[in-house]
Amino acid sequence: MESSTSNGKKDIAIFSFEIAKRKNGATLWLFDERIVSSACSGRLKIIPHSSFLIPHSSFHILSSPFHIVLVSPEIPQNTGTIGRLCVCTGAVLHLIDPLGFVIDDAHLRRAGLDYWPYLDWHRWSSWEDFLAGAKPTRMAFLSSKTTRSFFERQATPGDFLVFGNEQHGLPVEFYERYRDSLYTLPMPGPHARCHNLANAASIALYEALRQTGGL
Repeated sequence: MESSTSNGKKDIAIFSFEIAKRKNGATLWLFDERIVSSACSGRLKIIPHSSFLIPHSSFHILSSPFHIVLVSPEIPQNTGTIGRLCVCTGAVLHLIDPLGFVIDDAHLRRAGLDYWPYLDWHRWSSWEDFLAGAKPTRMAFLSSKTTRSFFERQATPGDFLVFGNEQHGLPVEFYERYRDSLYTLPMPGPHARCHNLANAASIALYEALRQTGGL
C-alpha cells in the first residue's frame, strides 16, 4: 500500500496478512513488516514489529484448533511444509520423537520459509509422553492400510489427525490399538500406493476445516 504524507512525500507500507493464529477466541494477525499505518497527522508511524488483534469477517474462528500429529517423521521438507500448513490454517503441530532430522535442519526451515517462528508446535519424547501431555480426546489415524474413507468421518474442532512416517507409516502396534480410529484417503489411481505425507496432511486438514466451517 502506497500512502502520501501531508508534506507530499511518499512512504511505503507493506502489509502481509498471510499468517494467522488464534488466541483467546480471536484471530491474531501477525504482520511481516515493521511499518503500520497510523492516523497520526496524516503520516505513517514506524513502530516495532508486534502483533495486533483485528476483526476479519471472512475467517471463521473455530472454538478449538485442529492438531496435526507426526509420529517420527523422517523427511525435513515434509515437516517444514506441514508446519507452514499449520500456520496458514491455525492448526497446532505435534512432533513425536525420534525424528529423522535435527529441528534446525536447513531443509525444514526452507520448506517452512519464514513461517516457522509463528508456528504453534510441540515436541514430545514418546507417544506416551504425548498422550499424557496433550491429552487428546478425539484422534483419527491416517493410513493406506485400511479401507474406511476419511471423508466418511465427522470432524470436530479440536480433533487430532495422526500420521506415521514416510517409510513405515504408523507404528505396527497402532493398527490394533487404534483399529476403530483408522482412516484412509481414497486413491482411485491404478498405480497408487500412498500419498506424500505433506499432501495427506493438507487433504485431511482441509476436509476437517470444510466440515466444521473453518474456511
